[in-house]
Amino acid sequence: MQIRSAISIFLLLIFVSCTSGVKISSKFCYSQNEWGVNGNQTKDFRYSLSGFGVQEVNIRSLLEENDIRCDTISNLSVEVRRNPAQAVFSFLPGLSAQTVILKFD
Repeated sequence: MQIRSAISIFLLLIFVSCTSGVKISSKFCYSQNEWGVNGNQTKDFRYSLSGFGVQEVNIRSLLEENDIRCDTISNLSVEVRRNPAQAVFSFLPGLSAQTVILKFD
């Protein structure tokens, strides 16, 4: 009976806490240029994120960490990737780990 209860609780945790990942927001990062275009991006920055549930990432904040203003970018593309270690970590219910890559020029 204890094994059945443990399996039921584990399955419940998996189904209930599957909400994890990253939400990328361009809020407060205004630009007249094209975004989401794979042009001749000459710069890229990688940001590793991990935590519980869905994490919201603001593009403006990530760029400001490197002293870059949104209005100076002509092309921008965003990728979200997971390396093997992050994929194993993300297997745990409710936890997420990924790398956000900003490519721009």
